[in-house]
Amino acid sequence: MSACSNPKQSSAGKTNKSVVSISASKRKRNNIETYSLQHKNNMLVFAKVSDKKALVKIENDEWPDETVYAYNVLKDDAGKIMMIDASPVSESGDWDVSHTHYFDDNGNTFLFERKANAFSDCLINDSVAYQTVKKYYTTPFRLIKQQDILVNKDGKTLDKSKCTVDFAIEDAIVYPDVNTCLKAYGINIRGY
Repeated sequence: MSACSNPKQSSAGKTNKSVVSISASKRKRNNIETYSLQHKNNMLVFAKVSDKKALVKIENDEWPDETVYAYNVLKDDAGKIMMIDASPVSESGDWDVSHTHYFDDNGNTFLFERKANAFSDCLINDSVAYQTVKKYYTTPFRLIKQQDILVNKDGKTLDKSKCTVDFAIEDAIVYPDVNTCLKAYGINIRGY
């Protein structure tokens, strides 16, 4: 074997499972996103309202006043949950955050993605900075890779030591599987 071997191959000639897993996870995530655009009727939407314990099911895009969190649950045609997105609601509109769990066919989390954007004083004219954090997992639930990308509105990479989107974004809890995620968020999908 030459010194210029395939980077996906280990010295024993076996495929590096982490690299393959990352590639497969990226493809699966993209497939789920495409599916969500093509099957909007398979998306269940709920709201956490400040004065209610149970979540409110959203119909016809009619959101209750005092909504503090939005939850999107995407099911495939067989009824399996593929994705759960949780987003706090900004009353001012100065920021946006989403925490998205992507699940494999067995309901295990294979990717967690946090997207955040906010006005940033490190940019000219207090422009918006966009941060995406992706955490890739294996089964059993083990982090194998994390990416943290910070860009401006034109997609130019920003220096994280000078510019951040840390305006009270807590580092979200990543749940290992769909059932744990549903329970933690208080989402009851029975009957939907």
